[in-house]
Amino acid sequence: MRVKWGEGKRDNQQKDENKKKISENNREITGKENWRKIEKKKKKTQQKEKQRKASREREYIVTYTHMDLLSIFHFSVHLLPLFDHRVKPSTSLTSGVP
Repeated sequence: MRVKWGEGKRDNQQKDENKKKISENNREITGKENWRKIEKKKKKTQQKEKQRKASREREYIVTYTHMDLLSIFHFSVHLLPLFDHRVKPSTSLTSGVP
C-alpha cells in the first residue's frame, strides 16, 4: 500500500489539533476548578468574617452587661442604708414598755 506524499503530514497536523483541543478543554476545566476554588475561599473568608463580627459583638455585650451589673451592684450597696426600712432595736416602740 502506497501512501501519497503529505498524508502523513496531515495525520500529524490532525493529531496536533486534537492535542490542542484537549489542552484547551483541560485549561477550561482547570479554569472552572480554579474558579470554584476561588469561590469556596471567598465563601470561607466571608463566613470567618461573620464569625469574627459575631464574636466581637458577643464580647461587647458580655463586657458591657458585666460592667453594668457591677455598677448597679456598687450603686445599690452605697444606697442600701437609705432604703433600709427595717426597724432597728434601738428605735423600736416597745423598748421602754415593760
